[in-house]
Amino acid sequence: MPATVPPQGSGPATTPNIFEEHRPTIDGYPWNLGSGVTFLIGMDFGTVHTTSVVDIAQNSTQLVKGNVTHARVLAGTRNETHFCIPSKVAISPGYPKALGEKAQCTMLFGHSVDGALENRGISDENVFDLLKLTLFPEYAADGTGPVGQLMKQTREKHNALIHTIQTKHDGMVLYKDTLKDREHEWGSQKISDMEDVVVAYLQFIWRNTMLEVAYAMGVKAKSGDWTFRKLREAFAKESHVAVSVPTVWSRTTQDRFLKLLDRAGFPSSTALVSEAVSAAICHFNMTSELEDHNGEPVNMIVADIGGATVDVAGVGKYFEAGSARFREIVPQRGSFNGSLTLNTLMDEHILDNLGQNWLQSVFQDPGWTAKIWSQHVTDGFEHAKREFDTRAEYSIKMLKVPKRALSKAIEKDARHPDFKLTPQGLHVDKSQVRTVYDKWLDGIFKIIDRSLDQFRKLHPDARPPLLALCGWGSLPPYILQKYKEKFSENNPILIEQQETSLIAQGNFATLTRADLFFKVPARESYGIRYEMLWKDVDAACQENQELEAARTEDGIWLPDRALWVVRKGESLVCPKGLFFVEGRTRVKAEAYGASFPFRWNLDILASGHDEILGTERYGAVSTAIANGRIRVVKALSIEIRQQDCKIKPTPGSQNFTEPCSLEFAFRIRVDCSTICPTMFISIPKERGVFKKRLDEYWREDPKECHTISVPLGLLHAHATLQGNSGVRLDPIESVEEEDEEEEEEADVDMD
Repeated sequence: MPATVPPQGSGPATTPNIFEEHRPTIDGYPWNLGSGVTFLIGMDFGTVHTTSVVDIAQNSTQLVKGNVTHARVLAGTRNETHFCIPSKVAISPGYPKALGEKAQCTMLFGHSVDGALENRGISDENVFDLLKLTLFPEYAADGTGPVGQLMKQTREKHNALIHTIQTKHDGMVLYKDTLKDREHEWGSQKISDMEDVVVAYLQFIWRNTMLEVAYAMGVKAKSGDWTFRKLREAFAKESHVAVSVPTVWSRTTQDRFLKLLDRAGFPSSTALVSEAVSAAICHFNMTSELEDHNGEPVNMIVADIGGATVDVAGVGKYFEAGSARFREIVPQRGSFNGSLTLNTLMDEHILDNLGQNWLQSVFQDPGWTAKIWSQHVTDGFEHAKREFDTRAEYSIKMLKVPKRALSKAIEKDARHPDFKLTPQGLHVDKSQVRTVYDKWLDGIFKIIDRSLDQFRKLHPDARPPLLALCGWGSLPPYILQKYKEKFSENNPILIEQQETSLIAQGNFATLTRADLFFKVPARESYGIRYEMLWKDVDAACQENQELEAARTEDGIWLPDRALWVVRKGESLVCPKGLFFVEGRTRVKAEAYGASFPFRWNLDILASGHDEILGTERYGAVSTAIANGRIRVVKALSIEIRQQDCKIKPTPGSQNFTEPCSLEFAFRIRVDCSTICPTMFISIPKERGVFKKRLDEYWREDPKECHTISVPLGLLHAHATLQGNSGVRLDPIESVEEEDEEEEEEADVDMD
């Protein structure tokens, strides 16, 4: 890679050396506690485009409670007015490494895909677009309704490309920046399904963001460069990330997305933010004071029209001790009714008016199928719809038409005066376009109406909330026109801005606001079931008769107890994302007279209940499992051989009527530096005792101990504005719904 090659999208908005002051700090990584810097990243993974913004904080004390300035680096800025990276991936046959081998499959990302299409290096059939749709449950839709049609078409194209990769390239792809780069790839992956493709794109976005930071520091993006190597390490472990997600995503879908982010290398401090909430906070931050001892509360309902979904959130700003805080004023809502649905509705509208038979008679000669026709219509409308305004006197040109089809069409009588085929293409009168827009907007306005109605019920004495609208880059004038007509009493405004990424900057603001983020709490407690020493029980609890009765015959041990390593609500990222615990236990031989090998049957435990104090914390695990308070995450069986530990077994009893046992120390470390943490369980190799004391710098040494690793899955309460009082959007007060089931069905209506 060239010395200081700017990553995809870098341009005038990313000034080289803007972060140069931090280079000495990066060179000194790893840092001591309380020193160093933190990378703050706001990322908007969109259906059509993705954007991330980055800034650097010296440490957590720099986080502000007032207004937040915009992040200084916009990753993905090609020029001053275009900062988004296309959410698409493409494949292209490469070159075999040797004679007789299959051609390698190159995978391109973002702007490189568009560049290859323009240069005809690849065709549209080789492009994975609309990657975000694969994460929606509706991706498996049967093809009925606008959403079903969109999902079916997208799924069929994706499946065809996956099949090509698997059959022609043995499922392997090489990540490259351009088609011309024949020698160097920056990564590779086995592709089995669309989740692997999404992971590849997220890896690209993460890497591209890091390269943007390197460019802003003036650091050479070479693997041999000392500062660049240190920057990669620090960026992976010292970053806080907020990624926006649609409101309609369930907890299950969010968890699935988090696991993909984990596979792509995102850190444990990655949190998810509702897109509409992020837009609201960004707007408050840009237009009002967030540090004011006399500030008045303000309520706002924001509708974010994205490519796939429409998200509506009600956010109120109020002041506490002179600093603004935010609260939820109505429940968040969403529907699968984004701008892509508008394309499908237009295709259906044209087909209904012109008729299937007429279209077939016109396009059968050039070989256009109904599928090709629909694709051309939706592609054409995708560009034309962005500036639609009924105040202008024009029709919309939807697509170019093959000359052979045009000659046949001119011979036929016009089926509809508002749909005309001319040498310039298919033109649709603005009245017909307006009809489609109105049908689409009607569904969006119903969601906003429900939020307004509920606001009136919850806050009968409050002023009407402000209404704000944001959307895909720049919403057409007609949308704002209709919005103002419909909700004139609420003074609707458009809050999208061309020169910044609204959602990404909103995510960044949630990170930088000290009262909203910077603590990622564990969603559950995690630990193990073991046989603990009676002497380790608190003296006050040893007087409990129930615990006394549960002791072993020799009075030394208390079996079937829980040892928690991570406790619910603890921050998983401060100070270093590491948790340690040590103890001593014993295991018994499997039968009388038996000895080595011993087996340590170990249960990994999880509990969503708050910490229990007093004698109850020493309660039997089996009882807690039966009561649903604890569950077994994973059951392990660890074989301990004599040559592994060099410990002499202890007789079971003086008269040798019990199986012998093995006593040893153990240590557990949980590494929460990734979204899906890992638990490491170690026992010493000699005499059952560790040679080095346990501190925050201790790590498993294969020369001194045996270690097994256990993946724990998602461990943290990942939604930024939900979970605990220091991190969340203040919750809405409970309210009885008149018809909760009907409300829920309406919000998720996909057709």
